[in-house]
Amino acid sequence: MRGRKKGSDRAHGEALIRAKSYAMPAGRMVVRLVRLLDQEKRKELMSIYGEDLAPTGYTAADLSEGGKSFNQWPSIEKGVLERAKQKVALESASLASP
Repeated sequence: MRGRKKGSDRAHGEALIRAKSYAMPAGRMVVRLVRLLDQEKRKELMSIYGEDLAPTGYTAADLSEGGKSFNQWPSIEKGVLERAKQKVALESASLASP
């Protein structure tokens, strides 16, 4: 629900999508899934999952802090996170020696 900052993960993701000639929806709901890969929590794998906001009937402004429907965002966000967890799967790959 935040604006784009130059150099941000969001800006990079949108640039990648547009570079492949895909269109971005007017509004999106986005969650970041992070898996920490080491004990020191210094290495991570981040996946960004997003959906079109239009089917909710709300705009980003409606759901942003101060928006007329801000109180609806927690339940919408919970649904997006659950769908992301269902649709994004990570599997360990064993490295086989040739």
